Amino acid sequence: AAPSSPLPYFMHQSVPNACGTIALIHSFANLPPHLRSEGGEGWLEAFVASTSHKTPLERAAALEEDSGLEEKHNEMAMQGDTRVQDFGQSGSPGGFNAVLHFIAYVHIDGVLYELDGMKKAPRARGATSPETLLKDTAALVLSEMGDDMRVNLLALAPAQ
Repeated sequence: AAPSSPLPYFMHQSVPNACGTIALIHSFANLPPHLRSEGGEGWLEAFVASTSHKTPLERAAALEEDSGLEEKHNEMAMQGDTRVQDFGQSGSPGGFNAVLHFIAYVHIDGVLYELDGMKKAPRARGATSPETLLKDTAALVLSEMGDDMRVNLLALAPAQ
């Protein structure tokens, strides 16, 4: 079920390098009910449903304890070309130092919220609507990035 309060579903990030997972959870959990139902009864729906009554810190702990997600994540990570075993080992041959961060932006009751699991709470960033969410988010992100154009935007939207 969708959040019953006007504040968005929010959780803290306590697992290193899990910001993409947290952003995906934030995005999915705050979709309108008619869009969430398109996701079926998968892991995301089960996790959000089982943690909807918990605090942001309790949700973080639930993610830490979810061995099924950890196993699937590790399995999928090893299928790509990125040498994930070298993350954080800058300077090693073929090493990679992850310096990017994922944040979700969602529309709840006419408000654009920034959801960053590294912050204490959701941050209201101004007015928006379902029709202008992507445009408003892009304008906000670009205005704050300055000349640093390492930006990717992803939208969860209904299938067309």
